[in-house]
Order: sequence, then C-alpha cells, then structure tokens
Amino acid sequence: MKPLMREIKINKDLVSYCWLYCGACDKYLNKKCDGCKKLKKTPIWCTIRDCCIKKGYLNCAECQDFDDIRDCKKYNGFIMRSLGNLCGSDRFSATKLIQVEGIEGFARYMAKNKMKRINRS
Repeated sequence: MKPLMREIKINKDLVSYCWLYCGACDKYLNKKCDGCKKLKKTPIWCTIRDCCIKKGYLNCAECQDFDDIRDCKKYNGFIMRSLGNLCGSDRFSATKLIQVEGIEGFARYMAKNKMKRINRS
C-alpha cells in the first residue's frame, strides 16, 4: 500500500540549513518529521545546522566566510560529503541556486519540481 502524502508546498522555512528541501521529503510529507528547522536537537553528524544557528543564517549559502563554500570544513567535511554522495545530491549546485534565487526562490523551484535534493547529473 502506497503511503498517503501531502501536497508539496512552497515554504522557505522548509529549506534545510544545508542543501535539502524538507518540504518534498517523504518523512515530512508523511508527518514523521517536522523538518530540519524544527528539530529540538541537532543530529551528531550535522555540523552545518549548529553553525547556521550560531551565525543566524537560514542556510549555509548565506555564509560569506569563504570565497568558495567548498572551502568550508563543515560544508565539505567527510560526513557531509559522504551524506551528499550517499543520497546522490549535487550539494554545490543546490547551494549556488540558493545564492542566486534566494531561500524563497529555492523553495519554489524545489516544490514545483517535487525535489528534496538536486541530483547529480
């Protein structure tokens, strides 16, 4: 039996701190997760979330500490790279899209295309 799923809506609050759109995630759509921004505690493997919260960023794409986000040890550390590779995500393209289109534009693009991540081509 196919699980019931809610409509994918445009919501900038469902853009994770890294490169994902929680609004199109199966766990979120099936009410098993409220999304990254509503977690009470940061998962031990997620270095980006705590950094963004500490700096007051909605997403790591807002960070101006690096000319190239790939130079950030939190963004490009072993665990985050591994998670991106495991799920086949093009983390850099997602980050660039957020920088160009803004959080709202990214949410709109991801919801319209029913995507929780931008896949590597």
